[in-house]
Amino acid sequence: MYKQRVVEERDELYKKLIRLGSFFHTSKYEEVPYEEKKRLRLQHALMIAYHRVLEERIAAFPIQFIEGEVNHV
Repeated sequence: MYKQRVVEERDELYKKLIRLGSFFHTSKYEEVPYEEKKRLRLQHALMIAYHRVLEERIAAFPIQFIEGEVNHV
């Protein structure tokens, strides 16, 4: 069912967002060249936007489908 795939995609993306956001607070990130840091920050911002779109799509699903779902904000 495509709705379940959208939920799974949102959940996987959320995990990646958390991992990338956490990476920004590591000493390893400090070693990354400035230009690459800019690209990583852009990637993170675009992932957030993508996550919001998936959230909107899930919110538009019929209520019986999303009942019991925990929507990430």
